[in-house]
This record gives sequence, C-alpha cells and structure tokens, in this order.
Amino acid sequence: MSLGFESLLVAIGGALGAVVRLLFGKLGMAFGAGYMFGVPILTTVVNVVGCFAAGMALALLARQGMLESGMRSFLVVGFLGGFTTFSAFGVESLAVLHERGVRVFVFFVSINIFASLSALAIGRYLGLGIRS
Repeated sequence: MSLGFESLLVAIGGALGAVVRLLFGKLGMAFGAGYMFGVPILTTVVNVVGCFAAGMALALLARQGMLESGMRSFLVVGFLGGFTTFSAFGVESLAVLHERGVRVFVFFVSINIFASLSALAIGRYLGLGIRS
C-alpha cells in the first residue's frame, strides 16, 4: 500500500473519529456528565472506551493477519486516534492541577492511565479469545 493511500485512510478515519468524539461530548454534556469525583468524566470514559476498542481491533486484525493492512491504519491509527482524547487529557490534566490541586490531579492522571491501559489489555484478551 502506498504512503499516500495509507495517509488518506488515516486522515478519513481520524476525521470520523474526531466527529464521533465531538458528538459523544455533546451528548454527554446534554445529559449532565461533567465532573465525577472532581475529574472530567467524559475524557476518562472516551480514553477507556477507545483503548478497549483499540485492544479488540488489534487482536482481531492480528487473528486475521491484517495488522499491516489499511484497516489498521484507518481504524486504529485514524478513527481511534481521532476519537481518543489524550491531547484533551493533557489540557484537562493541567487545568485540574491548577483548579483542583495536586491530589485531584494525581487521581485523574492515575485513573486515566490505569483504566485505559487495563481496557486495552482486556480488549486485546477478549479479541484474541473470540472464535470465528
């Protein structure tokens, strides 16, 4: 696959993922989801869901022998890269530090990292365990 075509797949996937992230955020805010335990809950949910989906996708693509395919570029790098919010996570982490203090900041960063990496591992494990 050419670099140009792969770049196009990543760009399209990223744009779609970013739009889904925007809609997810708007929907969450419409239902009053903002802060829980002092942290921005939507960012945490998106990071965990995105990591779980990445784990599942990587496992399923590996089982199909498609890890080097355009599907990985589109879905994992593009869509899930656009959907997950680690740039927003960084911005919100600094805001939490400045607005809510070191303890809430450490809690926010820790729960995002632990939950997201755990979700990635669980998604991968479940994805590898699914039989066609």
